[in-house]
Amino acid sequence: MSTEKERGGTAAGAPQCFWRRYGVLAAAVALYLLSAVSLYVLQVYGFGGGLKTGFGLAALLPPLYGCCWLLADRRQSPAKPRRKTDLLNGLLLAALTVLVAVFLLQDRYLLRCWQYFGVLLGLGGLMLYRRRHPVSKLSAVAVASFLGLLLSTGLYFAVLRPTTLPGARALLAAQGYRNLQFGTHCMAALADQVDYTGGQQTTGKQDEALGLYLFTARRGSQQYGVFVSVAHGRPVGSYLRKNNPAMDYFERQGVRWR
Repeated sequence: MSTEKERGGTAAGAPQCFWRRYGVLAAAVALYLLSAVSLYVLQVYGFGGGLKTGFGLAALLPPLYGCCWLLADRRQSPAKPRRKTDLLNGLLLAALTVLVAVFLLQDRYLLRCWQYFGVLLGLGGLMLYRRRHPVSKLSAVAVASFLGLLLSTGLYFAVLRPTTLPGARALLAAQGYRNLQFGTHCMAALADQVDYTGGQQTTGKQDEALGLYLFTARRGSQQYGVFVSVAHGRPVGSYLRKNNPAMDYFERQGVRWR
């Protein structure tokens, strides 16, 4: 009888035990996922930057929570080695938070789920190993999350950053173009007229979100219109001019297409 009662009590209390241990962390991870997906959707559909920034700041809560938990939890082992390990993990997760903040400050419009992969890996590991594994595993997971975000940082600057707007400006400036002016006012005019994805028509806002940037620039004594595409990571050819009446305005201003 007592065994059955104990089993029944354990089974009934299991969900409560889980939420008591991991509820805040699970909520933080869920908030991270919501904010990351929302940022992507908001970017594609071209909503205001203030709302995007709000979701991006909400995505900072999981690493902040992980840092505070590691520094404050003393219930299992209050010994000095544990405290030192907590401090190490806290510093590593604080470094993660700083790196994510750098992403937000540098280019908040290009946040992607994969940029947070290291943070999610670290927090997921903390949730799994918090009660049943040695503290050294926590250190390993924190280090793995730190290295994971460093890797994603490297991929960001090596692959994605050169195709962002600042990267596009630097690319064209290195090729001798001067007086670069980003054609934001003409992006809406390009809606359903620019075909650069192999048959897929896109709207002007999607063109901008996907990284198709139009510049007017001078090179020597000539003025040019230059497209930079995220798909190519370089200026794309004048074939984009075909069947694009919206570009007539620039041609009347003496712009040639490169």
